[in-house]
Amino acid sequence: MYARKAFSSFQRRSPAFTLVEMLVVITIIVILAGLTFPAIGQARREAHITNCLSNMQQVGYALVHYASTEGEGDARSFPPWITLLTTYPTERNPVVLPELLFCPTDMNRGREGARPNDLVDGGGNPIDQFENVDIDPHDGPRDGSGPVGEIPCSYLFEFSGEPCDWLYGHSGPVSPGTNAGIPSGYEFQWGQVPSWDEFLTRVDRDGNGIVSWNEIKHLTRRGWDEKGLRGYGTQVPVVRCFWHVRGRLEADSVVLDLLGDNRAVRRSQSGWHDR
Repeated sequence: MYARKAFSSFQRRSPAFTLVEMLVVITIIVILAGLTFPAIGQARREAHITNCLSNMQQVGYALVHYASTEGEGDARSFPPWITLLTTYPTERNPVVLPELLFCPTDMNRGREGARPNDLVDGGGNPIDQFENVDIDPHDGPRDGSGPVGEIPCSYLFEFSGEPCDWLYGHSGPVSPGTNAGIPSGYEFQWGQVPSWDEFLTRVDRDGNGIVSWNEIKHLTRRGWDEKGLRGYGTQVPVVRCFWHVRGRLEADSVVLDLLGDNRAVRRSQSGWHDR
């Protein structure tokens, strides 16, 4: 009898949680989640960046191997498309596995090309991820990664064999300093702007009358002292990844670059122009 009374008394002294107490507990959980989830998201993004830099580094080693085996050992001997590394020297034993051409952040696994379809510039204008011209025989370029419909790739290959759309993006070569003529701007600040014939003689190494991205980037590397054009050396990126940019590509947006000395780094979109 006494035990039954004691148990009954204990039950009366141990009521359930009140609504206020439950709300306090829920609020604490929400606050903790709000503090934890961003940290988890940031850790995931950092892991993706680390993996992406590793991919780019291995692609860089493969480019060096290709250039030293197939040509003169420098960027002039790079393949016209970076995807060719997945079949070189053979498809069964390539220097680069196709998986290395996918940025971990790119959920489309290279099918959108070297930039997200929704990427815009600082003015809110869409950035065309495909080259603006196609004046060579194949089906069409994809940011130097290869013809459309071939192996997908998340990375922009700056030293590709594609025609340089700075020069051919409109009606063809015209007067110096225009969108369809000799390039000018932060990357090409001429002390004395050359004529088109001078420019073509200097840049068109293979003499086919077409200036490729590979050829124009060599000019960016070495400069042109007689014309007062600065050279940026190994700071000129060879391979770039834009998949870690969120929506708008500004001058200070962080992109990943494989440099000419085969270092894979993160830096601002225009950072190498300031060196």
